[in-house]
Amino acid sequence: MASIVIDSNILIANFIPVAYSSSAILFMRAMQKGETEFVVPTLFLYEVTAVVRKCVVQKLISTEQGQQALDNILNYPVQYAVNTSLAKRAYALAAQFSRPTAYDS
Repeated sequence: MASIVIDSNILIANFIPVAYSSSAILFMRAMQKGETEFVVPTLFLYEVTAVVRKCVVQKLISTEQGQQALDNILNYPVQYAVNTSLAKRAYALAAQFSRPTAYDS
């Protein structure tokens, strides 16, 4: 089985209508036909939660639609890739460049 890393916006677009939703849906369907395993980074959980909430706050979707979209996204069959060495490297770089955080700084 082949594996492909997908960005959170591709999966989000399958459940929240955006300009490229039809393309994202077609992409995911095509990949599923080829028996492809979807891989996402651990950060995926936080990204999708933040984006869905932002869509609700911007009144693009209702609170209920947001909850349903988040449930659908979190229940989608993906493999989470965990890389502890990446966390150590991020910490080292933050220290090297005197950054206050190791993420989003």
